[in-house]
Amino acid sequence: MPITQEIRENGYVIFYVMTDPWTLPEMLNLFAAETVYRDQVGHQVHTLVDLTETHTAPASGLIGMRHKAPSLVHPTAGQFVVIGANTFMHMVGQTIFNLLGFDKGKFVNTEEEAWTYLRSIIPG
Repeated sequence: MPITQEIRENGYVIFYVMTDPWTLPEMLNLFAAETVYRDQVGHQVHTLVDLTETHTAPASGLIGMRHKAPSLVHPTAGQFVVIGANTFMHMVGQTIFNLLGFDKGKFVNTEEEAWTYLRSIIPG
């Protein structure tokens, strides 16, 4: 499956791994599951997205998805960390963050860097 979703770190992180080719309908299905989870927890949940195996994005509609992404708009939304975004995906991601006024986005190069950062902010 081109997009996988896993809850980690005792429920404080939702970890996505995306590989080419992936589609917006796949993403929407996972957003639905994520919303159900977020509606049940009483704490902030951070998002980690691994894009190291993603080199393209759907031709249209990605920026329009910003209002549907629970990782960005749900009351439990925490930090949003992206691993390995190429120049295009970094630009798209930063545009989405800017359009939403979302100041909790972070781009990193390695999974180790991402987990080190997230574990430093997750309650112990």
